[in-house]
Amino acid sequence: MKTSLKFALLLMLLLPVTGCGILSSGKPPEFFSQAVPVWAEGRDTEMNVTMIFRAEFDDPGKEAWLKLAASTIYRARLNGKFLSSGPARGPHGFYRVDEISLAGLLNEKGNVLTVEVAGYNCNSYYLLDQPSFLQAEVSAGGKVLAATGLNGDSFEGFILQNRIQKVQRFSFQRPFTEAYRYGSPDPELTPAVLAISPEKQLIPRGVLYPTYTV
Repeated sequence: MKTSLKFALLLMLLLPVTGCGILSSGKPPEFFSQAVPVWAEGRDTEMNVTMIFRAEFDDPGKEAWLKLAASTIYRARLNGKFLSSGPARGPHGFYRVDEISLAGLLNEKGNVLTVEVAGYNCNSYYLLDQPSFLQAEVSAGGKVLAATGLNGDSFEGFILQNRIQKVQRFSFQRPFTEAYRYGSPDPELTPAVLAISPEKQLIPRGVLYPTYTV
């Protein structure tokens, strides 16, 4: 048997145990204390909808963490500055969770976290065709500071209107073309009623985080 084939067979045996972090313990790990997946009501399977989620919280003086999972892709900012993007790719039907330290990045009062999520709901070689959602939680010292679905108002949700939804798709390699209407300095946002989505099968990120060095 050729070496490359032996390696491929070994990889297939190892991935279900180490890649998903589920079969090794018999049950999936607990990532969120209170957060649940949410999206604009009735639009989680609609093509090419972009949402911005926003939460405000104070720094309790202990190291804080942001945990989030999303479909299809997200970009997070903290107090107006880029924080991270993701998630890491995963198998169909599963969603990887990013865990990001906010140590040294928070103000004592009035921190603002925004998460922009593009929900494509179309198949491609780049991304999976899966319902749109965000599940996010900020916590410190065992206390939840903000979470999607928490009392219905911890995270606000907005539809990004200046991103054009109905656009040309040129290739199966990628989802929809990005096109925007520019008419004002700030993005055009429409408040959305958030609805809780079905529970997701969550798995660890499994790969290293980028440094985002400029």
